[in-house]
Amino acid sequence: MSPPKMSLASLPVDAVARILKFVDVEHFQNISRRWNEIVLRHPFTKPAIDYISFLKLVDQWNFQIVLEKRHLNYFGLANWRKERVENETVTVRMEMLIKTDEEKEKLLNRLGLLFSRASTIAELEVKWLYQLYLIDSVMGRVKIDEFVASTHMVYPCQIGQVAKFVKEHTVRKFVLNQACLNLVKLFAEVSLLVHCIEYNTMDKRIRSYAMKSTTWNEIRDEIARENSFTVELDMFKLSENNPFKDIIVRFTVTRSF
Repeated sequence: MSPPKMSLASLPVDAVARILKFVDVEHFQNISRRWNEIVLRHPFTKPAIDYISFLKLVDQWNFQIVLEKRHLNYFGLANWRKERVENETVTVRMEMLIKTDEEKEKLLNRLGLLFSRASTIAELEVKWLYQLYLIDSVMGRVKIDEFVASTHMVYPCQIGQVAKFVKEHTVRKFVLNQACLNLVKLFAEVSLLVHCIEYNTMDKRIRSYAMKSTTWNEIRDEIARENSFTVELDMFKLSENNPFKDIIVRFTVTRSF
């Protein structure tokens, strides 16, 4: 009696998963519906995205994505405008006018599919922190190595939102630019969840704080009261000609695991 014939379409799930670790997964999705389901279900078979940035200006939604060229079709980005092409990676950009709920829903569904196909996002940058809620609902649980956001001030209601976001997406590093209010409360929450926080500001409204390092030393000491935190404080100027212009305050909070 001859042994039963084995085809790619009928391979066991664990065998398929092992194969997909070593190949470009998009080339194997069309073997069968079952293979496609395995690709979409198992994160370790999915490719990563190097960088995504998001900014909404009135009705215009702006996205920039950096990824490996070979994954353009897999992520459905082949028709996006190519901004920069290098040996292995490509930078694509899309500006979309969204004026109706129907257009917004269609875009969010498209983004949800994109996020569901990624194993990891190396860096996600939300140009304004208060706009995070616009895309958070469709991001699923994709892992994010570094989350970068800018804001003029951190409102109390955003502290819980950011903490929830970094926990759900296993964020390792949180970078905040510009904010000048509620820093200690935000960092106290987030530093329990991420490995590193970096804060940068050159806001003219707080340049007097930057010139008085005692203010930032107080913030540093308050954050570092827990033994598990290491805090480094740096202050430097971009312009030597004007001591009150372009002063950057940067401190990094690192948690020892």
